[in-house]
Amino acid sequence: MKEIAAKVLSKQNIMYLNICISFFCAYLLFPNYFESNIYPIQSSQYNWMSLDPSWTVTLNYLKMKGLVWGNDIAFTYGPLGQLCTRVGWGESKFLFLFFDLFMFVNWFLVFYLSLKQTKNIFITLFLAVSITLIFPDWIGIANSFVLLLFYMFWLRENIENNSKISYVLLITISVLMVFIKLNTGLIALPLFYCVLIYNRFLKKIPNKLFLVLFFIPFILIYILTILLNVSFFKYVFSALEIVSGYNEIMYLDNQIENSLNYVKVISCLTLFAFIISLYLNKKLKIIEKVFLFGTSVLSFYLMYKQAFVRADVNHIKEFFLYYTLFVFVFSDFHTSVKNYLISGLTVFNVLIVFYFLNNNQSKTIVFKEKLLKNEYFIGFNNFNSTSGLHLGENYLKLPDSFLSKIGNETVDVYPWNTQMLLENKLNYKPRPVFQSYTTYTKELENLNFNHYNSPNAPQYVIYEFEAIDNRYPLFDESKLNLALKLNYEVIDKGIIDNKKILLLKKKSDFKQIKLEKVKEYAMYNNSPLIPQKDIYYEIELYNNIFGKYYSLVKNSPEIKLEIQIDKGAKLEYKTSKKLLESGIFSSFYIRNTDEFEIFMKNIDSDSIQKVKYYSFRLLNDRMFKEKIKITEYKIL
Repeated sequence: MKEIAAKVLSKQNIMYLNICISFFCAYLLFPNYFESNIYPIQSSQYNWMSLDPSWTVTLNYLKMKGLVWGNDIAFTYGPLGQLCTRVGWGESKFLFLFFDLFMFVNWFLVFYLSLKQTKNIFITLFLAVSITLIFPDWIGIANSFVLLLFYMFWLRENIENNSKISYVLLITISVLMVFIKLNTGLIALPLFYCVLIYNRFLKKIPNKLFLVLFFIPFILIYILTILLNVSFFKYVFSALEIVSGYNEIMYLDNQIENSLNYVKVISCLTLFAFIISLYLNKKLKIIEKVFLFGTSVLSFYLMYKQAFVRADVNHIKEFFLYYTLFVFVFSDFHTSVKNYLISGLTVFNVLIVFYFLNNNQSKTIVFKEKLLKNEYFIGFNNFNSTSGLHLGENYLKLPDSFLSKIGNETVDVYPWNTQMLLENKLNYKPRPVFQSYTTYTKELENLNFNHYNSPNAPQYVIYEFEAIDNRYPLFDESKLNLALKLNYEVIDKGIIDNKKILLLKKKSDFKQIKLEKVKEYAMYNNSPLIPQKDIYYEIELYNNIFGKYYSLVKNSPEIKLEIQIDKGAKLEYKTSKKLLESGIFSSFYIRNTDEFEIFMKNIDSDSIQKVKYYSFRLLNDRMFKEKIKITEYKIL
């Protein structure tokens, strides 16, 4: 019996078993779809329903038009973002296939090396099975975060084993992430160079190899910026602006009750287990332990911020879904040391994840759906550049009068329903930040204003007075709305999806707008700002150290824009520091698209109310300095 057991448990048989388990797990996580099907936006009372479908399909449109990321487009998703959105319009099926195979190889190697190196085989198997069971069959845009966690795995593998394959995969993933979703790419590259320089310092790699590895990412990025139409430094700048503004304005109240309590428990236990594991690991040097601790905290922090800034149901669930991969790629939780306390804490945390997901989503485990891959191969065989595009079927048609007037002229849409233009086959000419809700900062707003304040401005704009999250639509893009008021005119109006829309046309006597600084002064918080005619105001509020800390761990402290009507109530809207820095204007209060039409035409009417004053209410004034700065500009 001992001889039979020895043969069964021989190193070779265990290796084959590990290969089979790893392959099967990677197979289950291979997508069971090939591309996203894009259908017309369905009729809905909620305007935000058109928001996500619009940006995903618009990325493909912008790429096919040959527009330049950074110059013509400001977005966090780059020209390879389609690898995550899976919108195949204009793309090559082989690009999708190679990406899926690349992800499969990473899944396989992560599972196999973990099983091969583990000192806790049952915990490693438990984590691998947990990942394959609870990961959704549709990963989609979350693949950008999965790539980042793969990257962390290869960093660890490189530090411990200095393997050649880890260098290849670190470089490949970091370059891919730059052009898929830049905010993750900007994290990856500095970490790679830290490890590379450290390895050279310890003489793990020779000088020549160090120089080759040092310059390869730069060379690849340079080549891809040319091939993919990217103005690199502007692309980086605009993406960083979007990320910084997101934290200030896109937060919501937590949509899943007690979810933060689960996260607090998981965070404390994870931190405790990780510190113990690093302490017990005799193989790592102190500096390596500090670096790995930092990367794990960074990964966990990004996972937390991704979920709990927006804090809607889907984002929160993603934290719990991808926590299992987080503890798997950091081998300290299961492969590096054998310790029952660490193992117990890790298993307990994963069971919390299962419990939370079971209580907060209709189907926690999707095993059967992952077994069959026939739809993927059918999709691959039938794929062409428009196979997933179904925008011509039962779409929301714009009024005939709009279509006849626009013809083949350039057109944009406000605030965000760009897919509507594509469904109606119009000559869509986007502004750089092509959806209004994402112009979170002064710099982003200036990109759009400069576009509209130049000969590049589109001939027509389809306009609806709308915003998300109780923001005041006129001030989502204040400067753009100013440009529309001064250089466009209403030539038609209509109804689509039971909502009023306007057709604006660029005036024949188009003139560039200038904002001439006239004065600058300070006011106390909550002081009234009385708007004057033809004056544009930039408002700067300042966080103190408590406000900066709160912004780091949660989101920016809440600010309310209060509008006191001359003969009426005080209205309240959501705003932010960076949005107020972008500026406000107008002594009229606009409630809807009808009133915006009156506002555009400069018609005196009792139906459009005057603003007595604006004020900026701080929900926690202890997080702000007591004074704000006002800069006034004359509108010329």
